[in-house]
Amino acid sequence: MENSISISANIPSAPEVVWQVLTSPEHIAQIFKGQQCGCEWTVGAKVRFLENRGGKEKVVEKGEVIRVSTNKLLEYSSFPTQMGLEDTPENYIVVCYELLDNYDGSTHLAITQKGYKYVEGGMDRYISAQKNWKKHLPKLIEATSTIKIDAEA
Repeated sequence: MENSISISANIPSAPEVVWQVLTSPEHIAQIFKGQQCGCEWTVGAKVRFLENRGGKEKVVEKGEVIRVSTNKLLEYSSFPTQMGLEDTPENYIVVCYELLDNYDGSTHLAITQKGYKYVEGGMDRYISAQKNWKKHLPKLIEATSTIKIDAEA
């Protein structure tokens, strides 16, 4: 099994737009099956992805922001709460979004998720993440086309 998943795409939107899609609760819900996330996206902030199940909000993924550089980089730890795994630091993977300005109005987005080789349930989590990104990446790209950023802002 590989230790990490790496995917990338050139997105025909500016880094500010891609950043907004990656970090705004509205777009997170649009991309990730209705999951809610109201994180502050600052170093040390708690990350909580929530789903409504039977009228109750349940945390389905949690972690903590590790590094952030607005419109350039977002890195956080991630733990799936619904898999019955022991919640220990050793069972968290790291998710990283890197945004590179192509200087033509588009952005190169590189997504890396690493640590699968060393976590409990690593193979299942690895396979699940690969399948999920095949669904989520096109939704992410589509969401960027709906946002307009004022050049004066």
